[in-house]
Amino acid sequence: MKLKTLTIALVAILFTGLTSYGQTVNEVVDNYFKAIGGRDKVKSIKTMKITGKFFMGPMEIPVESSVKKPNKVYSTATAQGMTQRMGFDGKDAWQFSPFMGDTVPHKMPEENSRDMKDQADIEGPLMDYKEKGSTVELIGKEDIEGTPAYKIKILKKSGDLEYYFIDAESFLLVKSVSKKSFQGKEVESETVYSDYRDVDGMKMAFSNESRQVGEEAGQKFIIDKVEVNVDMNDEMFLLPTK
Repeated sequence: MKLKTLTIALVAILFTGLTSYGQTVNEVVDNYFKAIGGRDKVKSIKTMKITGKFFMGPMEIPVESSVKKPNKVYSTATAQGMTQRMGFDGKDAWQFSPFMGDTVPHKMPEENSRDMKDQADIEGPLMDYKEKGSTVELIGKEDIEGTPAYKIKILKKSGDLEYYFIDAESFLLVKSVSKKSFQGKEVESETVYSDYRDVDGMKMAFSNESRQVGEEAGQKFIIDKVEVNVDMNDEMFLLPTK
């Protein structure tokens, strides 16, 4: 009798763990993709070019970013008459940053290239996460600036950890938190997403505000224009010879 009671109790606990938030993790992920336009629509995007501006205090920095499947990205940022260039060709990440004293483009160390790899993923970490070697877990609900949001934990194959906070009503992403090991220290940063607009049948956040946790100063990125499925030459993503 006691064994039967214990079994029933364990089943009840497991069942509650799956349904106490009203959704399973797969249901939240499915609703997220429905909210932004559907999985098929997201998968139909082969290239994307984003033009916008970073605001760091009083400084305004024009930025362009071009992404191409599979896993290629090239971006530029211009300030004080100088242009920083960064790229990832699917294998190697590289940069040319005159702000940092660079005189020629060079490969990034592996530790510095993880962000570039993440940027190169047009579909985002929740699409086909199992195939990417990631695990995804629904942690619960949290209040994000007065809005209930599902908190999803994403543990990537690289070991990097990211949390997505998805609006419990609209199922749009309202915040993300990433935790990465850098030079022997854990670096935690957060990004808040807003101003969602339609782009070729998808919804995208045109305003992103990011900062490292523990620091008051951050940066804001405002998108001016998004172009999808435009022609892009693979050579633009390769490490330049000069």
